[in-house]
This record gives sequence, structure tokens and C-alpha cells, in this order.
Amino acid sequence: MVFVVMGGLMSLIGFLVGKHRDPARKALISGGLVLLAASVIVSMVFEDLLPRFNTRPEAQRLPFALSFLGFLLATAMIVYGGRRFVQATFSVIGEIVGQAQAGRKSSFVPQRRVPSSVLFIAWLPGLLWMAAGFLLLALSASAYHESHFPFPWLWVGWS
Repeated sequence: MVFVVMGGLMSLIGFLVGKHRDPARKALISGGLVLLAASVIVSMVFEDLLPRFNTRPEAQRLPFALSFLGFLLATAMIVYGGRRFVQATFSVIGEIVGQAQAGRKSSFVPQRRVPSSVLFIAWLPGLLWMAAGFLLLALSASAYHESHFPFPWLWVGWS
């Protein structure tokens, strides 16, 4: 199990960096991510969902079961947002380095400061995906822990 998790985490890093153009590497990264997701799903279902599902009151079973789907979806949204964030950063830096090298024929690239507005505009889609993922994660945690704190208006009819 440790090797599956470690391989999955290494695949996650490769996925976030996004520097896999070779089909064999892409297949290895995808396989590692599938193994990581499968191990997390199996662990969640057999170690937490099934043993605790019948101990819940009838009205709290549906939010409890849906919270696991929310956890998985939130994790995927955060990872996807992180990938877009990292790729946008590489893209902006690559454009600035390319512009600096176009003006000079030597390999020396002068250090230039990246305008924050350019970076923010490039980062915005990834940041929005991550923010939506964290919001879904808070919502799922609220359903999992039977808490009314983050979203009291949402759980009015469930308890």
C-alpha cells in the first residue's frame, strides 16, 4: 500500500508540473494517479463509510454518504486548479524569458520582474478552481461531521 501511495504522489507531482509529452510517461503518470485515487476510494469506503453508515440516524445518512463524493470531487478540483496555476506560471515566465532572449543573441537573460497584474490574470483560473474546491471541501466536511457551523442554512431540514 505504501508503494501505491508513493507512486501516486510522484505521479501527482508529474501531473502538476505537466512536462509529460511522451506517451509512455503520460501513461505511467495516469496509471499512478488512477492507483492513488483507487486506494483512497477503497480506504474511504471500507474503513469509514461502511462501518459508520448504519450508526447514523436516518436523516443524516444521505449527507454523510454524499460527503465522500464531495471530498473526492473537491480534491480533484484542487489538483486541477493547482495544475492550471503551475502551468500558467511556467507560461508567463517562458514568455518573459523568450522576449528577453529575442532582444539579445547571447544566452544571458537579464532578470526582469514579472508584472503582478500579468501573473494574477494568468493565475486567476487556477485560483478559482482551487477556491471552489476548498469551498466544496468545507461543505463536505460539514456534512461529514454533522456540523451546522459553516453553512447553517444548508442543513436546516436534514437534522
